[in-house]
Amino acid sequence: MTPKARSWGLLFDERYKGKIAWFDDIEMFEIAGLYLGVKDPWNQTDAELQRTQKFLISKKHLVRTNWSSETNLWELFGSGDVWIAYAWPNDWVQMKKKGLPVVYMHPKEKPIAWVGMFMLVAGTSRPKLAHAYVDAWSSAKSAKWLEDNYGYGHANTVARPSSSDLLQALQLTNPKAVTLPNAYLDRDIPRRALYAKMWEEVKAS
Repeated sequence: MTPKARSWGLLFDERYKGKIAWFDDIEMFEIAGLYLGVKDPWNQTDAELQRTQKFLISKKHLVRTNWSSETNLWELFGSGDVWIAYAWPNDWVQMKKKGLPVVYMHPKEKPIAWVGMFMLVAGTSRPKLAHAYVDAWSSAKSAKWLEDNYGYGHANTVARPSSSDLLQALQLTNPKAVTLPNAYLDRDIPRRALYAKMWEEVKAS
C-alpha cells in the first residue's frame, strides 16, 4: 500500500492496522495535535485536549505497540511486524544498516526537532575537565561519529556523515532545519502532568 501523503496521518491510517507503532510518551498528544491542526499542540486548551484524546482513543485499535525501547522497535521493523512508527533518527540509521527500505519522513504538518546541550553544575570541582570534554565533543571528528552512528545532527558545521542519504535526510546543510518554517522545536508543556494523565487514560482505554 502506498502512503497517501508524507503526513503524521500515517500513524492513524486505517489501511495499516496492526502495522503501526506509537511512542509511549505524551508526545503523542503533540503529534496528534499537529495532525488535527491545533494551534499550539504543547499548550492545548481543555477542549483541544479532550478532542485530541478522543481521537487517539479512536485510533488506538490500529496500533500494534506503544514502544519505549528502541531495540524492541528495531525487532518489530526487522520482522516486518511494524511498517510505520514514530521514531528517532537513530532508528532510521539502524534499519538502513540492516538493509531495510526505510524512509525518513518529513511530514507536511512539520516534524518536531530537539536541540541538546551541555550544562556545567555550579560549584563543580573540575571545571577544566568539563570544558575539555565539551571541546572534544565539538570537534569535527566527534560530530561525524555522532552523525554516522546515531543519525543526529551536530553543531559543528564542518562535519559531514559518510552517507549522502543521511546528509539529505537530516538536512545538515540547512542551518534552519530545526526551526520554523521547517520544523517545530520541542518546547515546555505547561500542563505536563495533565498531558501525562490523559495519555495514561488513552493507554488504559
